[in-house]
Order: sequence, then structure tokens, then C-alpha cells
Amino acid sequence: YIFSWYFIALSALVEPAFYQRSFAAKTPKIAKRGLLYSILFWMLFDFMTTSTGMFARAILGEGIKGINAFPLLADVVLPAGIKGLFVVGLMTTIMSTIDSYSFLAASTIGRDVLWRIKSIKSRIGQVGITRWGLVVSGLSAIAIALTTESVVDIWHRLGSLGTPALLLPLALSYSNKWKYRPGWAIANLISAPTVVGLWFIVRSVLDNPGFPWSIQPIFSGLVVSVVFLIVDHLTRNEREVK
Repeated sequence: YIFSWYFIALSALVEPAFYQRSFAAKTPKIAKRGLLYSILFWMLFDFMTTSTGMFARAILGEGIKGINAFPLLADVVLPAGIKGLFVVGLMTTIMSTIDSYSFLAASTIGRDVLWRIKSIKSRIGQVGITRWGLVVSGLSAIAIALTTESVVDIWHRLGSLGTPALLLPLALSYSNKWKYRPGWAIANLISAPTVVGLWFIVRSVLDNPGFPWSIQPIFSGLVVSVVFLIVDHLTRNEREVK
């Protein structure tokens, strides 16, 4: 389980926000410097998050849900004035994240997916498609939040679904020799998450806390992705290989 998180962490490399912010930089040098700074702050954020969780466990004791630990700890240790600033800061962080990721998801669904379908493109303008993307992303986020109480579970499931589908196709797309052909890339985008989803479904149906053969879902998806890559290259003709 712990080992799988090292691969789930690679989902940052296929996240649209990563490329959006990188391409927004004025020069590649600025983007590289910003990436290095971001990694340092990412490490600091994770350290603070983990430390706060340990403090919450020590002060509040057992039986506290992880999703409630942060505000409950603040309620116990912070004075009245600082507590108000904490609540405002917490809400600001939540709202800024909702704004950023909702519009990014809407743009991805609308512009990058639906906009490429000619029948939809001819009837609905780009702004209209983005609005529909915002509705879809918003409803999806609400459904995920209502059906899953643990943020860790959300990261685990979404990371397990998205990383196998996108990691290899995107990473290898920079090489003409190794990249997937379009048909195989699309097949991988569909098959890898499907296999991962079946892995979760099997565990749920069997009412078993473990996964089949004790294999984490993300690895089943990565195996599918690697198999598709191998078959893709074995079925190429000489001209395509060159």
C-alpha cells in the first residue's frame, strides 16, 4: 500500500494544472525555477500536514475522523481572534482551490474533449461548451465528496484511475520513436482505468479489505498500459518504427 503511493504521486506529472502553470511562465528558465521552488514548498506543506495530523492525534485522542482533525485541533489550541483568522484562511484556501480546479476541469472537458467532436462544435460555441464542462466537473466533484469521507481515499482512487491511463502515453509523447500510436493511446485511456475500476469493484463485492492477490489497483492499470505499449511497438511496420 505504501509503495503504491510513490506511483500515485506521479499523477502530478499528468495533471493539467502542472502544464498550465508551466506554459504560463515567460521563459523555460522561469518555469524550471518555479518548479524547483514548488517542490520545496510541496515538501514543506506535506511536512506541516503530517505534523499537524500527529499533533491532532496526540491532543484529541482516538476516534476523531481525519477530515475533522484540522478544524477541531484549531478549536482547541487557538485563541478567539486567531481562530477567526484560521477559519477565514481555511475558507479562502477551499474557495481558491474550487475556482482553480473547477475552471481547469471545465476547460479540459469542454475545450480538449467536447470541442473536438464536430457535431457538438458546430452547434455550441466554445464558451457554451466550457459552461457545460463546468457543470459536469462540479456535479462530479459533489458526487465524489458525498460518497467518500476520507480525502486520502479520494487521492488513492483518483490517482489509481488516472495515473495508469495517462502517465506512459503522456511521458512517451515527447519521443517519436516510443510514443503510442493514437489508436493504442485511446485504447489505453479506456482499458487501464476500467481494469483499475474492476479491481475496486471486486474488493467491494467480496467485502474484503484487501485487493485481489494483494495487488494495488494502480499496478494492475500500469501492467495494462505497459502491455499496450509493447503490443503497439510489436505491430508496427518498419516505416513507423523509423
